[in-house]
Amino acid sequence: MLNGYHYQRMEKMFMKILSVAGWGRLWTDGPPSSLLMEADVYIMNNRECYKMWGENYSVSQMMCTYGYGGFCNGDSGGPLVCGDTAVGVVSFRYIALCNSPEHPNVYTEISAYIPWIQQIIRNVK
Repeated sequence: MLNGYHYQRMEKMFMKILSVAGWGRLWTDGPPSSLLMEADVYIMNNRECYKMWGENYSVSQMMCTYGYGGFCNGDSGGPLVCGDTAVGVVSFRYIALCNSPEHPNVYTEISAYIPWIQQIIRNVK
């Protein structure tokens, strides 16, 4: 089940261009990039993503993207950005193929962890 904050964030991102960046491989089994690369992507409907990934996908903590690009090996941990805000972290993809239309890229949804992030920040002060 989506919490209210998470749901509102997801609604604001639908139909907007987001970007993912990294120095990962340029294609499946290809060389890593010597330059920072960026791809424009779109948020995918959570139900559709769940249908494709099943139990590996947590609707309340993850989101999927689709588009003509995405991430590949070596991009893990990189940001998914909407405007000037990091909204996701590169998590996993179909292992055998970068940019697989049958298996969209999956990101950890940052807003799902805001209470934990705030707690860690308070403990550091």
